[in-house]
Amino acid sequence: MLHNVRMPAILLLLFGLPCLAQFQVRATGGAAIFLDEDFPSHKMIGGSLRLPLTRRLGLEPEVLYLRQSDLDDDVILAPNLTFDLTTRKRAIPYLIGGPGWLRHRGGFPGRRFTTSEWTVSGGLGLRLFLADHLFLAPEARIGWEPLFRVTFSIGYSF
Repeated sequence: MLHNVRMPAILLLLFGLPCLAQFQVRATGGAAIFLDEDFPSHKMIGGSLRLPLTRRLGLEPEVLYLRQSDLDDDVILAPNLTFDLTTRKRAIPYLIGGPGWLRHRGGFPGRRFTTSEWTVSGGLGLRLFLADHLFLAPEARIGWEPLFRVTFSIGYSF
């Protein structure tokens, strides 16, 4: 049993800890539009954690809560990939995107329903470092459900 745990633990120490020493966390707010609605149809809040895979490539899982009204809200879970277009220190443009899962809760007064479906989005963002570790990140994406989204994040790089 100990033998089965030893190799993954060694691999985590060799490869995982250096990546965790460089991770970023973000709190996000914004707006989104779905295919059959006007902009901005949903307000959005959430967060993400960026784990570097290479110097420019990262895995950035995110959780978002979207709300239109008491009768219409959504949750998105997406394991995005990010790619930094430059390695400059103060302003880093990046590409971001990936598939995800969307849980929609909707209905009418007295009648509620929940559905789930796949979602996908991709776009461009910019990390603007205000200090060595603190940054702002405006971002725009297109995709499928939501069709278009604009967000603004504040983050910290460890």
